[in-house]
Amino acid sequence: MRCAAATIPGRRTRLDRVSRARWTRGIAVAAMVSVCTQPAAAGPWAREDGAVFLSLMLSAEEPRTAFATGQFTADPAVSLYGELGLGRDFTAGLELDWGTSSQMGTVFARYTLTEPSAPLQAAVDAGLARRSVDGQPTDGLLRIGGSLGGSFSEADASPLGIPMLGSGWASLDAAAFLHDDGTLSIWRAEATVGLHVSDRLRAIFALKAEEWPQTAVSVTARPSLVLRMNEGTSLQGGLVAGLRGSDTVGVSLSIWQEF
Repeated sequence: MRCAAATIPGRRTRLDRVSRARWTRGIAVAAMVSVCTQPAAAGPWAREDGAVFLSLMLSAEEPRTAFATGQFTADPAVSLYGELGLGRDFTAGLELDWGTSSQMGTVFARYTLTEPSAPLQAAVDAGLARRSVDGQPTDGLLRIGGSLGGSFSEADASPLGIPMLGSGWASLDAAAFLHDDGTLSIWRAEATVGLHVSDRLRAIFALKAEEWPQTAVSVTARPSLVLRMNEGTSLQGGLVAGLRGSDTVGVSLSIWQEF
């Protein structure tokens, strides 16, 4: 996937070699990201140095019983997610979540362990978080996590012998949030499969498991469609359905912007 620069006669200087390496690496990263664009849970792919990704999501969920009684009191939430490519395989990230009773902010850094052209990508991340519940701040949290991911196409052999439906990607993200004394406060894991339906449309299916303080483990299904509006801007519309530990259903709408 790397592109060779034009050959220049004579001795290369160190600056020439560095510039060529950055140029070829930038092309490889850009090509990988264009093939494997991820949902807001970004996966292990490193962003190109200086590249910015922003996602703003509005969502609302209701217990299934509300649909039977007709008493709708949707619990709205707003989420902001951002990434900034720092180069040298590092990506900085920011997550802000506003709910009716709980708010949480996280800053983190992700390091991609694999080369951009590797078929299987792997990354680790770490950061700091702060959460408040019913207006009362809680202790700061340490975030540690990791992710795996890869792209596939119709030409790839399926490990289960099932024909591929098209080109796309798959990823697995996991994160744990720890108290100062090392005890676990929150954990979450998300498996995602995405398909390129057309040049402008992608279909995504995510399965998310998580556990928060004073709550049971919940598993939710999150199908969605992403429509590219123009260069750098996409809209995502999705559904949420509780499968275990949650009886809620809901909808979400996101806008993605890349710079």
